[in-house]
Amino acid sequence: MREFIIMEKTKTICLALVMIVFGILFISVPETSFDVTIKILAGILTIVGAIWLIGYFLFFKEQIDASQFIDGAFYLGLGLLLFYVPDLYIAIIGIVLSVVGIQYMGSAFDQKRAKAKGWWVDLVYGLVEFVIGATLVILRYSSATHSAVMIYFGVSLILDGLFILAALFTLKRTAKEIKKAIEK
Repeated sequence: MREFIIMEKTKTICLALVMIVFGILFISVPETSFDVTIKILAGILTIVGAIWLIGYFLFFKEQIDASQFIDGAFYLGLGLLLFYVPDLYIAIIGIVLSVVGIQYMGSAFDQKRAKAKGWWVDLVYGLVEFVIGATLVILRYSSATHSAVMIYFGVSLILDGLFILAALFTLKRTAKEIKKAIEK
């Protein structure tokens, strides 16, 4: 169990640091970041979608469940759409960030009901995520340039990484308090 916790903690710290590094990269070279990110994401989605569709037709002939077909068609379609309508990327990221923000706010309220310390960290994080996501969706339909959006997205990634690190260290402190209470 201890090894699992150490592995999860290491993965979380690495994720937060990668988010911060990408945030800095997006701020440093925003237009190039936008173009490269879109092409990589569109390519990955298109390839994954095609593989899932091919796999569905070749290997799952007796399968009744159509979820692999639906997922494959969705990823393929989204990947091709991003190649032709790259601005859609901004709205998708905005929607995802908004949903993540709502999930964190819900988690914060659950933590408050359980009288957990530090519940407000998730609440603040959720609010920030939601506002950033909603702003990205709004910017998608405004005259904002790709550079301005990528700088904004870069700032949000840096904030996300910092919030993840803060939540991790808050969790660590809370776990130590629980352990002391159990040992008494």
